[in-house]
Amino acid sequence: MPVAANDNDSDESLSAAVEIDDLAAPERIVADPPVPEPAPIEQLPATGTDLCDAIRSYAPGFIFTTSLAPAIAAGAVASIRHLKTSGAERERQQERVRVVKARLTAAGLPVIANPSHIVPLLVGDPVLAKRITDALLERFAIYVQPINYPTVPRGTERLRLTPSPQHSDADIDRLVAALTTLWTELALPFEGRAQAAE
Repeated sequence: MPVAANDNDSDESLSAAVEIDDLAAPERIVADPPVPEPAPIEQLPATGTDLCDAIRSYAPGFIFTTSLAPAIAAGAVASIRHLKTSGAERERQQERVRVVKARLTAAGLPVIANPSHIVPLLVGDPVLAKRITDALLERFAIYVQPINYPTVPRGTERLRLTPSPQHSDADIDRLVAALTTLWTELALPFEGRAQAAE
């Protein structure tokens, strides 16, 4: 029987006896990602070939399922039902997007104007876009995706920011400060600063 692993499990609890045609073979199963039971998301077993074959033969739903776990499906349904009757979350997200765009623009960062909840920040170079996103994560603990060709035309590489209703003013201030620091360090152009200096 498969055993889900978590960080607190001992080696003994990671072992299981698998009986195939009256043969008992001790097997070690490591589940990835390691989460405690019950697992609401997919786990991938890392074990020997014989045990994987047994799982494929006798428990194909364990590996070959494309359906969501019941807990995830129920959460999605509850969210949809709630959002059908509440506009507060949408209003808050739209307000957060306006604030992010305004603060980035005020800092002279090159926001690409658009009506979307996605806030694109023009970098114009795929290597620099990746360097910025890596630095945001490593130095500032801020996760942002770089968007490069072929998703966008060459020369229009950008960062894709997606404010959520949960982002606070402090979160936005931290983001703007981090981006301003990186723009300065990488000698990227700020919009409006040249005109203000003249």
